Amino acid sequence: MEKNHVEVWEKLSPEELIEKMFERTDADGVLLLPAFFADEQEEAETLRCVMDRKTPDDCQAVMQEFRALREAIERIAQVSDSDGCLKDAAYAALPEAQKQVFNVWLRPFPSDREFDTGWIFELSERLDEASPEEEAYYDRFHAARDTECRRRLGDNAFAYRAVIRAMRYHRLLTLHAPDFILQSEGRALAAALTLLRCCKEADEQD
Repeated sequence: MEKNHVEVWEKLSPEELIEKMFERTDADGVLLLPAFFADEQEEAETLRCVMDRKTPDDCQAVMQEFRALREAIERIAQVSDSDGCLKDAAYAALPEAQKQVFNVWLRPFPSDREFDTGWIFELSERLDEASPEEEAYYDRFHAARDTECRRRLGDNAFAYRAVIRAMRYHRLLTLHAPDFILQSEGRALAAALTLLRCCKEADEQD
């Protein structure tokens, strides 16, 4: 891996990143990604992925799905509240395809009502110091979300990551985030979608 591995990815557009992921998958189907595309924990330097697709047609299929998803999220954001919520009337007025995107990718997690999400956020900032009871509560919260994401997108290890990235992109749009932030989150969503569709297994490498 070259010295500036992260720099290979960080200035790409989302579409260029998808192409790069296929381009850099080696003959054995192995792809190495920077940690910031793996998840939000940056301790690991890379994510090692074993990909099951690498043809130009597969690349174009993922690219088309990403563009359609991004466009739908952007249109939904236009009728969402500034806090990212979508009122019933606004939802009812959406075309069926955008309703489907909302239900799969953007609908709030029902299980969140069972947890103190404010405390979960505070706990995430001090997990190294959390008690066993706090860790168990935190794990139950994420397990419930993961179960819901797998229900929406299929039993896939990247389902949670993909949904969270879509939600973050939508939220940033409603906040009118600067273009460079949207571009960065768009890359993360593109990477998560590509892994969801094409990665058979993955492990973090120190």
